[in-house]
Amino acid sequence: TVVLPLTSVRVPEPAPAVEVLPILTREHGHLPGSASSSWLYAKLYLSAGRMNHLLVHELPALLAALGDRACWFVRYPQVREGEEPDQLRLRVRVHRDTPGDTDQALAAVTAWADRLRAEGLIGRLAFDTYFPEVGRYIAMNEAEEVFTADSHLVLAQLTHLAADTVAPTVLTGLSMFDVAAAFLGSRAVAADWLSTQATPAVPDRAEVTEVTRLVRDGWQADIPGWSAVAEVHRQRADALARYRRTLPDGVDIDRVLHSLLHMHHNRALGVNRDREAICLRLARQAAAVWRTTQDIA
Repeated sequence: TVVLPLTSVRVPEPAPAVEVLPILTREHGHLPGSASSSWLYAKLYLSAGRMNHLLVHELPALLAALGDRACWFVRYPQVREGEEPDQLRLRVRVHRDTPGDTDQALAAVTAWADRLRAEGLIGRLAFDTYFPEVGRYIAMNEAEEVFTADSHLVLAQLTHLAADTVAPTVLTGLSMFDVAAAFLGSRAVAADWLSTQATPAVPDRAEVTEVTRLVRDGWQADIPGWSAVAEVHRQRADALARYRRTLPDGVDIDRVLHSLLHMHHNRALGVNRDREAICLRLARQAAAVWRTTQDIA
């Protein structure tokens, strides 16, 4: 019998990061109308094809009625037969320390939804408990500021940028690169991240060409109507930077950024994993083209 000692010459892989997650109690979650809740969670049921119309032409009236309250939204589709139908999910900040503020927010949302139902735009309204995804985002106050800023940006893009001037997937891909850059601190770091993190997908050739042209010609500033969007775009970047600074050491930054990109896609276009992968690939294309412009400079 011959015994040979074997050793590896490879550098050992680092141990996975250990995250300290918060402990949640049975009081976790914002009940609608509760005196202890800081958010009101409303779900409006309507067909996916009507959501852009509702966001552009109807949501501003609710925002005006809500005043200075933060508000953010996400689109959700019906996943399978028998489950909840297509819906727009709204979260509205309520000032629980101000007497009557929660009731005012409830009344504003209900009156708005009542009009929409009378006009045939929605099927029904439901209030539900909002469970902040603390394990996913950690610093929820700052994360919710990002959700609010991202919602305002999506709304501004839908309002001021015509779909026939820039493809929605292209706009979302460029926006994903911007999210990564603001969160990670620079376009250079974001370009490195996207080069390894973008999932395999094959965008349409016309989409790739459009992304390439826009990045080389001046980024989104080349899109007609962008001047009306620039300020909310800056506000989202600021919110992302604040959120990143708040996250403690040991947090899986890759996982958090993937979540932010996923939710931006859902806000802008709705849930569709295949289309999301294409948008992320377009973000990678934008990053690669941007890097070539820096090399030339």
